[in-house]
This record gives sequence, C-alpha cells and structure tokens, in this order.
Amino acid sequence: MRVYKLFLTILKSQWGQIVTYLCIFLGIMALMNVKSSESPASADDYENYKLLLAVSDEDKTPESKAFTNYLYETNRKHDIPSFEEDKIRDELFFRTVDAVVVIPKGFTKNLKNGNVEDCIDTYTLPGLMTADLAKSRINHYLTTAVSYMEKGYSLDEGLSYAKDISEIHGEVKMLNAESVGHTKHYTFFTYLAYVMLCISFVTGISVLKVLNTKELSDRMQCSPYPFSRKALEIFLGIITLGVGIYIAFAGLSFVFFGKEMLSLNGALFFLNQAGYLIMILALTYFFGQIIQKEALISAISNVVGLGFSFLGGVFVPLEYLGSGVLKISHFLPSYWYVKGCQFADTYTSGSITQLLHYIGIELIFAAVFYLAGVTAVKMRESK
Repeated sequence: MRVYKLFLTILKSQWGQIVTYLCIFLGIMALMNVKSSESPASADDYENYKLLLAVSDEDKTPESKAFTNYLYETNRKHDIPSFEEDKIRDELFFRTVDAVVVIPKGFTKNLKNGNVEDCIDTYTLPGLMTADLAKSRINHYLTTAVSYMEKGYSLDEGLSYAKDISEIHGEVKMLNAESVGHTKHYTFFTYLAYVMLCISFVTGISVLKVLNTKELSDRMQCSPYPFSRKALEIFLGIITLGVGIYIAFAGLSFVFFGKEMLSLNGALFFLNQAGYLIMILALTYFFGQIIQKEALISAISNVVGLGFSFLGGVFVPLEYLGSGVLKISHFLPSYWYVKGCQFADTYTSGSITQLLHYIGIELIFAAVFYLAGVTAVKMRESK
C-alpha cells in the first residue's frame, strides 16, 4: 500500500486549504442561521414610503396650492433656508432632503396648455431610487390631471381626480408564508455543492498532480509495482478523501440541526449528497490526470465551482433563472443535485423514484468523468 500511504501523506499537506474552505462555509451557515432566526416580514409590515420633500410655490394659484397640498399629504414636509440653486444642491448633497420641488410662476397656465414638463422644476440626486420615485409620483399626478382636462373636465376636477387615483393601492395578501423561500436544511445542502467541489479539487487534484510527476511516475514504472495496483491504491485514496468530506459535512449538519437530521427528509438529503460527491470525485480524478501546473488548480476550481453554482441553482435559486439558462443548466450535474435537494426538502410521503432519477443522472456524469480520466491515464502511460 505504498501508493496509498503516499496519497494520504500528500493529502495531509493540504490541511490548511481544507480548513479555509470549512471556515468560509461555517461563516456562511452562521449568517444564514442568524437570518432565519429573525422574524419573517409579513404583508402587514408593508408601508408606502414617504419622501422628504421641500416645496416652493411661486405661482400662488388655487391649482398650485392644491398641488402643494397633495405633495405634503403624500410625503413628508421639510423646510430649507433658501430655494437658491446653490442652497438646494447643498441640501441634496448632505441628504437632508430627498427632492426639492419649485412651482414657478405660470404653473397653472402651462398645465392648462398640457405642458407638463415645463410646469415645475424638480431637483434630485440622479441615480437614486428616491429621485426616480419623486419624479414618477409628480409626473403621474400631473399627467392624470391633464388627461381628465382633455376629456372635458376642468383643471380643478382633474387635480381632484388625480389625487383620488393616487390614493388607490392594491391589497397584497400572503396566502401561505411557507411557500416563500426554502428551509435552512435546503440552504445548507445546496451550498455543499460548491464547498465539496472546491475542497475535493484543491486537495485531490494537488495529490494526483504530485503522483503524476515525471520523476515519481518513472520510478514507479521501473519498480515491480504493477500499474493495476497503483491505479487501485490511487482509487482507494480518492475514496478515502470522499468519505472524509462526506463524514465531515454530515457531522456539521448534526451540529447545525441536531436531531432534525434523524428523519426521512434528512436521509434523502444525505443520499443526494452521496450521489453528488461521487460525481465530484470522478471529476477530480479526471482533472487530476490532465492538469500539470499548480497554478491551474485554483483557477479550475473557481471556474468549475462558480460555473456549476451560478448556472446550476446553488447561488441563484432555480426559480429565478431564465428559460435559456435553465436549458443550459440541464447539462450540469449541479442542476440535478439542486433538484434532489428540492425533492428532499419538500418530501412528505410516497415514492422516492424521482430523487433516484436525479441521483442516477449524477452517477452517469460520474461514470463519464471517470472513464475520461482513465482514458487520460492510458494515453499518458502509453507515451
């Protein structure tokens, strides 16, 4: 078992990277637990946002006063020392006000002519949400009043109708709070897809790279150690790596969730995790045979890990992905792993054939990657 012992010896030298990824994962899970422990927002928590406005009415007409009253009734009033442009810019720069509205002389006349754009001067900080919100509310109110006036109503009636319409809001009622989002168990196991892959890559590929160096490979070929035994011991080493990763994260799940994992849903999560880990180990074996430079290991780990995670539904939930991205996701094993996590998360009773279907696809990926790795080994040995 010389090759196997050498595999474990090299693996120990990668302990620092393993701890780093474990700490990152623990930090993410700790934040997730804190977030899930907070009281979830309900539909009753919604409140229409009121802007902080300063308004200067220079027209002094009934219509301009009605518009000013509308602004102060639907927003919060703020007084500023002066409406000179320099003073207005200072107020906006220091965020003491969201928007400043100046109603110039001729407001009513322009409004009666349907010239909404020249009716008022609105000062905001460009690019802010509050700027867009202020302009949207003002334009909606004035254009509504003008629309009524064009239909034969007076301007006063149009302003009154515009105010009534602005007070109409749709009622939002949450029918089932549990249907929004996923459980913390789902979050834990989906993030494992990224962390397990990174740990397996940075450790397993590093070990295989050392074993495949020309000097060490030549010594093994010159020795009476048969190729089949060397391959078997490397295979056992990769299995040992996988078992260690599996036990570590299975243990962490009990640390976070305790006896909740001793359930049928927990068993399904573990089963799905095992299937995906087998695929990761096969992929590790494949890349371990073709990567020759140390600097490429980290790059490949990030590219594959982040690609699988963003396109496969790990970092971005599947329900938020576009139809085009989902079509691509079907060709990634991470997609089927996430589908398995969804099944395990929502399973109550009945057949688990669907989950076995997802795991079967993961194992097909594993077989393809393993055979590709074996082919790479034979091509290298033949040279």
